Amino acid sequence: MGEFLWRGAPGRITVEADGVGRVLRLSGEIDTAAVAVFGEQHPGGGLEADPEAPLITAVDLSAVTFLSSAGLSFLIRATRRSRQAGQLPALRGLARPARQVMEIAGVTGMFCSAA
Repeated sequence: MGEFLWRGAPGRITVEADGVGRVLRLSGEIDTAAVAVFGEQHPGGGLEADPEAPLITAVDLSAVTFLSSAGLSFLIRATRRSRQAGQLPALRGLARPARQVMEIAGVTGMFCSAA
């Protein structure tokens, strides 16, 4: 018998303008590969490279099917400037796989719930 390996949708990370800030959208499997692709698309430091760029004001995790430790680390780094400015990024659509990892890691307090 052959071995069956289930593989979900490849991860995707995007950043979109949203009023005065930016929304970080994650979907699919957010793992080392997804983080590496984002890094290749945003060389020179990615989201933290430009201190004048609008802050990440929200994070949409509604389409996340898997969140690895690399994905969680990316999420925390990507939103660091917002927290340093005294603004907790809002979590939008927190999918169960992402919520479980964030709760276990104890990082949900680094974000606020979207209204």
